[in-house]
Amino acid sequence: MIGTKGFGVSGEVRTYAHVAGPLTPTSFTRAMKDGHAYVTYGPLIFPDHMFGDQVRLAAGQSFTLGFDLKAVNGLKSATLIGGDAVVKTLDLANAGRDTRVEFPLTAGGPGWYALMVEDAAGERAYTDPIWVSVVAYPGTGSGPR
Repeated sequence: MIGTKGFGVSGEVRTYAHVAGPLTPTSFTRAMKDGHAYVTYGPLIFPDHMFGDQVRLAAGQSFTLGFDLKAVNGLKSATLIGGDAVVKTLDLANAGRDTRVEFPLTAGGPGWYALMVEDAAGERAYTDPIWVSVVAYPGTGSGPR
């Protein structure tokens, strides 16, 4: 992941983007356009499923969205948002400066999930969404083959 930052001070806004291959102006722009990014005023987020990616699952299939989190000021909370509503908020006040969070979920239909992380100083990070598609099992006769 690479990013832009304001004067190198925690609390200044930065945008981080996951660039595939060598870093060029074009690859950075492509990563931003594809949603492989997040904006932060402090906390850092390292996802298992890249932001902007689509996870394809069968209806009712269980899956987990996992994230490694870091914050110079210490972590306060992580909130998973899906379908314009809060799915779950985790209290991270005792996690220190870095931790791993996991959100076990079940695919009920197509949608998206995004993460908001807050550090102990009230600085936040907001991710682009991770998209979920529900597809039929092969051979069910529904959907294209």
